[in-house]
Amino acid sequence: MTAYDIKPDVYLHHYDKGFTGVDAIGWDPNLQFAWSRTGAAKTCGIKFDQGKIVDQLQAKYDISKVMHEINGINFHHMQSKKVAGFCTPERMREIHQYMPRFLIGDFPVIY
Repeated sequence: MTAYDIKPDVYLHHYDKGFTGVDAIGWDPNLQFAWSRTGAAKTCGIKFDQGKIVDQLQAKYDISKVMHEINGINFHHMQSKKVAGFCTPERMREIHQYMPRFLIGDFPVIY
């Protein structure tokens, strides 16, 4: 996961199973979860206030807004949009479940 040009099947595996260990490339796996779901929302055309989520991410994870946007959300958006059929009904439901939580700074601890 250290490359920016990740094969779609590899990205999808980590999206579904978690960005942990070396595949988290030094980032908190829970932060990677939030970034990946927010990036997926962009990929799947789900409307949300990215600025507000970035503000909440910055408050929780003391990292610059630019890092959250470019190395986080937009990175995951670019990877997920390369996966054919990414926006399944199950993924859409999950994304819809998390976006309102992210807007109020409720980021789950999954890993």
